[in-house]
Amino acid sequence: MKSTFCKRSLLPVLAGALAALPAASSAVTIDISSAFGTVAPDTRGGPNSTTAQWDTWAEPGGASGVITNRAAEVGSGVWTTNNGEDHISSSLNFYSGGGSVDETITFGTNGAAGSGFTTIILQGQTLFGGFGAPLNFSPIAGVTPGVVQGLNAAGGAQFLARYEITGNAEEYSVDMTTGPFSRISLGNFEVDTYWSETGFSSDTAVVPEPTSGLLALSAAGLFILRRRRK
Repeated sequence: MKSTFCKRSLLPVLAGALAALPAASSAVTIDISSAFGTVAPDTRGGPNSTTAQWDTWAEPGGASGVITNRAAEVGSGVWTTNNGEDHISSSLNFYSGGGSVDETITFGTNGAAGSGFTTIILQGQTLFGGFGAPLNFSPIAGVTPGVVQGLNAAGGAQFLARYEITGNAEEYSVDMTTGPFSRISLGNFEVDTYWSETGFSSDTAVVPEPTSGLLALSAAGLFILRRRRK
């Protein structure tokens, strides 16, 4: 699938940002076409960071239906479908079918409100196969994200959206949308936030090569997530 990327610089804006980060591995370049899953940023689990993760969209034993305030399974966050469509598959993963994706994901941060620099990273992948339509992510606090998406080595589509926001709010929301006939499957969705007094996180993204979407990330490692069928 053709990768897309918002051509906006995603490098840290202050050299001092690195000094504010927890201990981190050296930056690595991850080619989605040879990756097997999403990436844990170096900041995950460190000071002034938060994470929210979903890999099912209903409680075990729950029925299909409209997703309303579905709590994250890891960390703190909620997910709501806005268009009244049933996006829960029989195995509880996210699947939009022939409908449109129109979701709001809300999550908290761990920073000093109104000050510093906030980095937000959204990631997700399908169980298998490509995205049926490009995913669109709304601006957060007036900031448009850089987005990379493409097929990974497991045969599933994978994406990363990254925001650099000056200042901090205790809570943010993002809208994820597509047009009709989207056929979007998600096996997992992750939100990581990081706040610093001095700069953004060291995790960076680069414009992908035409044939191989690239992610350049300072990463703690790849996570091969549990898989379920649609």
